[in-house]
Amino acid sequence: MPTKRIRKRNRRPSEIEQNLEDITLIWLDSNIDDSSDSLHIQSLLDDLNNYVLLYTDSELCINYIRAIIKERVFVIFAGALSQSVLPQLHSLAVVTAIFIFFNGHKGNVPLLNNYSKVIGIFTDQQSLLQSIRKTRYFVLKQTLAFSLFDHQKQKSTRDVSKDWGSFTWFQLLIDILKQIPQTEQAKRDMLDKCREYYALNKTEMKKIEQFEITYTEDKAIEWYTRDSFVYRLVNKALRTEDVELLYLFRFFIVDLSSQLEHEWQRLYNGKTEILTLYRGQAMLTEEFDKLNKSVGIIISTNGFFSTTKDNQVALGFIASHSDEQKRILFEIKVDCRLQTIVFADIDNYSQMEGEQEVLFGLGSVFKIDNVMFDSKLYCWTIQMTATDERSVNIQEYVNAKRKQMDDFSPTVLFGRLLFLELGQMDKAEKYFRMLLKTLPPEHEDFASVCNNLGNVFYGKYQLDLALNCFARAYILRRQSLHSQHPQIAASLFNIGCVLHLKGHHQKALYCLEKSLNILDNNYYNDHQLKAMIINGIGLLYRDKKEYKNAFEYFNRALDMYKRLLPEQHPDIASCLGNIGLVYEDLLDYDQALVYYRRAFEMDKNILPCAHENLINDFNRIIDIFKKTGEDDNALEYCQKMLIEQLNNEQQSNIFVGHIVKNMGDVAQNVTESISYYRKALVIFEQLLNPTDLVTIYCLIDISHLYWKCHMFDDALNYQLKALDKQQKVLHAEHSEIVLSLENIGRIYYNMQKWQDAFYYFKKALNTLELNIKTDRNNLEEIQSLITLTERQMEKHIQERYETTTNVVVNNNKSNTEIGAREDIPTITAETNLPMTMPSYLSKCKTNVCKKKKKKKLCNIQ
Repeated sequence: MPTKRIRKRNRRPSEIEQNLEDITLIWLDSNIDDSSDSLHIQSLLDDLNNYVLLYTDSELCINYIRAIIKERVFVIFAGALSQSVLPQLHSLAVVTAIFIFFNGHKGNVPLLNNYSKVIGIFTDQQSLLQSIRKTRYFVLKQTLAFSLFDHQKQKSTRDVSKDWGSFTWFQLLIDILKQIPQTEQAKRDMLDKCREYYALNKTEMKKIEQFEITYTEDKAIEWYTRDSFVYRLVNKALRTEDVELLYLFRFFIVDLSSQLEHEWQRLYNGKTEILTLYRGQAMLTEEFDKLNKSVGIIISTNGFFSTTKDNQVALGFIASHSDEQKRILFEIKVDCRLQTIVFADIDNYSQMEGEQEVLFGLGSVFKIDNVMFDSKLYCWTIQMTATDERSVNIQEYVNAKRKQMDDFSPTVLFGRLLFLELGQMDKAEKYFRMLLKTLPPEHEDFASVCNNLGNVFYGKYQLDLALNCFARAYILRRQSLHSQHPQIAASLFNIGCVLHLKGHHQKALYCLEKSLNILDNNYYNDHQLKAMIINGIGLLYRDKKEYKNAFEYFNRALDMYKRLLPEQHPDIASCLGNIGLVYEDLLDYDQALVYYRRAFEMDKNILPCAHENLINDFNRIIDIFKKTGEDDNALEYCQKMLIEQLNNEQQSNIFVGHIVKNMGDVAQNVTESISYYRKALVIFEQLLNPTDLVTIYCLIDISHLYWKCHMFDDALNYQLKALDKQQKVLHAEHSEIVLSLENIGRIYYNMQKWQDAFYYFKKALNTLELNIKTDRNNLEEIQSLITLTERQMEKHIQERYETTTNVVVNNNKSNTEIGAREDIPTITAETNLPMTMPSYLSKCKTNVCKKKKKKKLCNIQ
């Protein structure tokens, strides 16, 4: 008898848990209780599908399903509920299959033919379970995500979010994973996760035990074709690009890829024939519409791609037509002479007889040739050809990355892929923290892990944490390496970068120059680390306003990068952007715009659209428009980019947030600006860390707009929220914290709350005095505000003893309003409304953008 467990019923949307599989199985029946019969059925369902939810309330059930986004839902419900819930369930897009159960007797469901998702009506448990098992198998075989790439327009129309980086993502991933040793520990890591997830699933626990005992590397294909935890979890991890699961399942993914490559070489090496393969799939209408518009477009698969030699087998996988989904038959031509497409006939290994399955490896690329409706088969046919197209560019990029990989262990490389290639800072931090806990301090990778965790903190602008990590790595390296070792130079460079951002310019320059000297002694010719340090010295000279030196170093770095790297590379784009910054500093906005556009176009082709570099490029272009008073051009450019992003089916909402925020900067009136800012804020708060700087800037922008409208309560609310977040992410004496403290004081002053104003002005002064970069003018400004506030406090005391109304009125008129500091990190729109602070428009935000732009990640080991 399966293990019985009593679980919570009628979950609400807020209680959604992570489902590591693709299917959520829901049992809806008002008679579900804790009786032995109910628990027995529940146990049977648990063994069939690990993620099972129970509902007695149909309204709560439907509300929960509406909150599900990325999974497929199977629903079993009692026949008595047919008339009330069937129409609602059938209309939900995520509901893939419906099973109607009459316990022990045949019921009547009127107009059943109108509901194509209904698999059947069942009166006994055994036939119900068999049908669910069969349907689940067919659905899982069809679950796949695609990436689309228009090679002619050189822009992405992705289903997943990686521009043409989608086509390198899997290649880079597999390259790295293959280098990580295939140890028993890697196997245990994978199985431990599986045991944790399937702890109460007796059937899967037996399969996990069997895998542990019998699995060998030559059985990867065999296990992949089984209906087991391996197929379900590996495919979900690949399709969703869940990097934590991908790392945990590296053991199996590498074995499967290697066995496929071996079979490919054995079966097709030297052959010239062209194969025709098929794949049947029920596809959501929305997804089909994308493909239908994509003739001539390149398509890449995010996972292992299953096909068959027999079109009748493929057609057997296709469900019936409905409003939500279409019947699709893929017809695929494959030239055996292709060098970059790995595929193999796995029929001899498959646990499913008669399917004649041919399996493609990760990242296989196809070109859509034609889309047409076949009236005889009553399905849509999508004709595709496997292709090496774009493989030259991809391989060039991958080869460049492989050269960089020579200095890193595969274990460290995986984390670097997260934050450098994918921009996934939080996941990278979690990964490197995990390594610090599991690796002994004497491990050869320990110092590199410390250093790369520092890189992550540096990228998140958590400078104190970054400096601690860099210093720890430096000490460890000094203990084990000679003083002229390149890794010592790397640590010095990273420490110098943090000191630079903390305002210690001379110490930073010392570290960078010493780092460059060490590398010159090791590498007599060009080297990427040397180019990076030269670029860093250029950034430092720019901050010191030594623009001639800045130009010299940026151009040196750019020339070296061009000699070392592919024509399009993030480091080249970064150098172009830095040169643009110097032109902007020199007020040569036309030249600055030229360089910013070059950087942006390059990054668009090679980076994920959520990447910080790409967003910075865009923000810089908009800043130039604002500085030159071209608000209309800025708004037009934002609208163009917004349309482009919204046409990407899985666009980066982070990028959309930045676009909308910039639209708020240049909107024609305060009401529009606040509306745009609020929309951007919602996006940032949903998708970013709550303390991300852009969220803080958005709060400050909204505060200033309310300030301009004399809505001081709202202005205060948003500025206090911004300060709270700043204090969690910035060091205590940071200039932006000083500015926020000062602005809160100014708001209180304008609200005539003198004591509160005095408190925040005094706190701003005390904080400012701790900052070695303190500008004397800033100090004097705050001191004068304190003096002004003290006078108002004295007047207020005097007024308490005045009894004449005229005196009170006259005194009130003498109260002076004060405006916001001009160098506060925000932008407001010009309006015709009376203002209590000067219009600082783009000048203020530009200062902050420049601070952020210096945040070049330390791409050093």
